[in-house]
Amino acid sequence: MKRIKLIEVRSELGAGTRGASLGPDALRVACLNKGSDYFRRYNSVVTQDLNHVLFEKNHFAYAKHIDSIYTVQKGIASAVEQTLRFGEFPLVLAGDHSSANATIAGIKAAYPHKTLGLSG
Repeated sequence: MKRIKLIEVRSELGAGTRGASLGPDALRVACLNKGSDYFRRYNSVVTQDLNHVLFEKNHFAYAKHIDSIYTVQKGIASAVEQTLRFGEFPLVLAGDHSSANATIAGIKAAYPHKTLGLSG
């Protein structure tokens, strides 16, 4: 059985409403309230979020903050790929559904010759 590594994503750049960045912390609080030691048992890494750009002028008419979203997603993909290369299982905790793109990209980068199957 592979060891789990938590990848905490607090970005909300791709979310339709604010608050998605609270997802990982809400899970942590819920676990603590239930007496779970889940977040103490597993190592975690927190990815860069760049949420501060939400308060800056958007330079793209049809893809809001796409440059920052791209940077954030590269970081998530890298964390997923590295976790897999170290033989660990990446469990991505995020409230922004756009993080799924980066998770898939990271898996594909770690296993470039494998066929991926996705379910929605």
